Amino acid sequence: MEQENVKVVNKGKSKKTLIMIIAILVVAVVGVVYGLSTGKVLKPADKILLASYNTYDESIGVHREFEKLKDFDQKKVRMNYALNFSAEGQDMAYDLTFNQDLDAKKLQGYMNMNIANIAIPNVYFSMNDEKINLYAPDLFDAKFSYDYVNPEVSDFVQSLITSMESQGIPAEIVSLLDTTIASYWDMADQSQELYSKMWEVVKTELKSIEIKEVAEKTTFNFDDNEIEAENYEFVVTSKNMKNILAGIDEVYAKYVDVEGAKAMLEKMGMSPLEIQQTLNPYSAMIDSPELENMKDLSVNVYLANNELIGFKCSNEEGNVEILFGGKDINTNLIKMSVDGIETDKKEVIIKTSEEENVIKTTLDAGEGKGEFTYNTENGKFTVYEESNTQGVEGTFIVKKNEVSFTLDKIVSDGSETDAFDFTFSMDNEVEFIDEPEMTEYELKKLDEQQIQSIKMIMFSVMMKYAK
Repeated sequence: MEQENVKVVNKGKSKKTLIMIIAILVVAVVGVVYGLSTGKVLKPADKILLASYNTYDESIGVHREFEKLKDFDQKKVRMNYALNFSAEGQDMAYDLTFNQDLDAKKLQGYMNMNIANIAIPNVYFSMNDEKINLYAPDLFDAKFSYDYVNPEVSDFVQSLITSMESQGIPAEIVSLLDTTIASYWDMADQSQELYSKMWEVVKTELKSIEIKEVAEKTTFNFDDNEIEAENYEFVVTSKNMKNILAGIDEVYAKYVDVEGAKAMLEKMGMSPLEIQQTLNPYSAMIDSPELENMKDLSVNVYLANNELIGFKCSNEEGNVEILFGGKDINTNLIKMSVDGIETDKKEVIIKTSEEENVIKTTLDAGEGKGEFTYNTENGKFTVYEESNTQGVEGTFIVKKNEVSFTLDKIVSDGSETDAFDFTFSMDNEVEFIDEPEMTEYELKKLDEQQIQSIKMIMFSVMMKYAK
């Protein structure tokens, strides 16, 4: 009798291999799908564009809610956060409001906190094209400001900077801080342009990959119907991924003063690798062991009846396949399978349906099952695993220029968390308040006498809240 080969599996390596396959799947396939919207990436672009649109257009799900945000102005935004939590007498609550108008170069916000029944009044912060201000009228009658436009500092501040050099803090820290703060407006304003250029890098690299139609069609069975699909295939290599990351690194460096920050971090004793990982995570990923040892990945895209049936990524270590089923082929029935030489075969089925304004998505991963429900009328949602002993409840509402989210209930091991409440909202109704008249301490212009005054202010605040 032939003895079955038994292989010892390195679970750590297995996990890394699986993660690498899925990571490449996301980058490659999502990049392709993004490119499909332009009709420029794949050679049979007309077929794939139509198929992708049809599959998406016939789908239902929460992603449809985001289509309401057509009028949202990303340059003008108000955000509000609130968290209240109580457990074993440890009460904690905070509220944060943030307003920003990039065209006016104006930012303003405030935060208040309550920790262990100690209420801390509003602390305000603001920023314009010259200064950053911090003040708390209910705590002290003074405003702290930082002029990031004017490079001049007082003799007293210069002496402080000089003394800090002996502790490894470079003298250029002020100029670097000024440059970093000043770049905020351009970075925030150009963030969409930055992301767009990053995607252009992905599309350019994918466009260089040869994509061919496999002569033999692939057969699938959906709802007892046999479907023959066209099969388009291309290969993603480690070099392709490195080219993408290198291109993104180059784009990123144009928007971030990497060299200026690098010089300062070197003087502070950080290693080249630590600096690289801190300043540019894309650059750090290029030489990662996972990417260096990545096997060539074959990607197949399946089309039938002008619809996207699914796709598959595979190499000698395993494969990941995602198929779209459901009525008329859409993303309301997703079947994902993962099979590798170092992993057990796993299958996941995600099914979405809608009845009386309630969207329900169920996930069956074999060993674990879960359910998500969403009411499109009132925004209420629930997420629970099969036994209902783990889950969360809340609301999620999207309007044409507003998004709001609340987390009202958390269930863990069958027990509901008491007194928990989290809210987040974002809209375009920006409101700025007039800053009060008060004594202003310009941090770059401080003298020794003002330092003593600030110490007294801090001391009085500490005494007020000391137990």
